[in-house]
Amino acid sequence: KVRRKYAYVISCDEVVRDETTNEPVELKCTLYPETRAGVTPEGEARVKGIVQWVEASAGARCRVMQYDRLFKAEEPGKESDDFTADLNKGSLKVVKDVIVEPS
Repeated sequence: KVRRKYAYVISCDEVVRDETTNEPVELKCTLYPETRAGVTPEGEARVKGIVQWVEASAGARCRVMQYDRLFKAEEPGKESDDFTADLNKGSLKVVKDVIVEPS
């Protein structure tokens, strides 16, 4: 579940893809009307993310760098006396051609 910016909470039920390219062409979602205007109904957990749709033809393309934990161990080097052995090689993911809202 995610909240749409300035709108409702939705959850994606199905992704419809182009048969040729396998690119997503449609998202089939459930809308939760009781979550209007930022309201979190009693007994429900707050969603962890807010998304904003960006028109691809009007958006700007950029590169996004996603960082995770630098080390795999809580105390790097404790077991091996070499902290570099505990480096998380997957700590940086670079995503190219991300479409963002121009500012």
